[in-house]
Parts: sequence; structure tokens; C-alpha cells
Amino acid sequence: PTFKPQLGDEIEALSFVDGAILSWWKGSVKRIVGDFVYVTYPEEGDEFEEILELARVRKPSTEPCLTSNLKEISVDIPSDLREISRDEKQHESFAQTAKLMGARASDDGAHLVLVGTKEAIEMAKLILN
Repeated sequence: PTFKPQLGDEIEALSFVDGAILSWWKGSVKRIVGDFVYVTYPEEGDEFEEILELARVRKPSTEPCLTSNLKEISVDIPSDLREISRDEKQHESFAQTAKLMGARASDDGAHLVLVGTKEAIEMAKLILN
């Protein structure tokens, strides 16, 4: 790895914090041994810490955190459109047009679940209306 963290550095670690999906989490380097880093996660409390390979640690990103901007909402699908809404390709195309992260039909097929920024969701609602 090209990034060589130092003791006390603020970093981002690729991990499963709190059983969540694999993602980059803000952490702090507490110890380095060979190709391993002992990381704590201040935002998760003092009790959460782990040992990671150096390859799973990077400098903190200067970009805003995308997930803090993401929203998920469900909108009703009119009954006459529910059959066509089962086609996942339609959702992909719609998501791209509205600049959503994703769109899918709910399990019951009565709702369209939209995931994206507030602006993308507003655009999707305009398109749907």
C-alpha cells in the first residue's frame, strides 16, 4: 500500500462496523505492527476497535459523505402500472434518468422504492407525476 498511516492518524477503514455493510468508516490509528493496523472508531464509542490489514486503511476523503445525503422513500405505483413495474430494467433506466442511486418495486409490487439524494428524489417525483 502507498498510504503509510502513523500512530494517532485519523483514517478511513474498510470494515463492517456495527454489523453494517462493508463500507469506509472514520477511525483512528492506535497501533501499527508490520502490515497490520489497530483501529478505533470514535463515532462508534470506545468499545469498538479492530485489527485490519494496511490495505484496508486510507487517508480520509475530502469529499462529503454520500450516505449522509441519501434518503429512501416509497411512492405508490398506480394499479394500472404495477405489471410493467415488475421489470427491473425499467427501474434501472428510471433511476439513471432521475439520477437516483437505485429504484425497485416493493415486495408487494404496490410501491416504488427510491434511493438517492434529496434532489434526485425530488426529480424522480416530478418525472412520476
